Amino acid sequence: MSDDPDDTYNKARDLAEKALEEAAAGNDEKAQQLADEARALDPDAVQDVSDELAEDAESVGNPEQIKEDLGNDVDKQ
Repeated sequence: MSDDPDDTYNKARDLAEKALEEAAAGNDEKAQQLADEARALDPDAVQDVSDELAEDAESVGNPEQIKEDLGNDVDKQ
């Protein structure tokens, strides 16, 4: 395995995202296994995925946040 920190970070992010997919599909044991692997590789990457998920959840149904995310072009439509 490569010693490149970016590779480790990206691998951990991929595993964390797969863990979320497995959890959404109801595969809790597999989700936990993937999450544990991701945390072992790079806990910061797992935290970043978690933070992004929380940000996405906050913007759902929030028109002001959606407009901010998309930019001012939304007002022109």
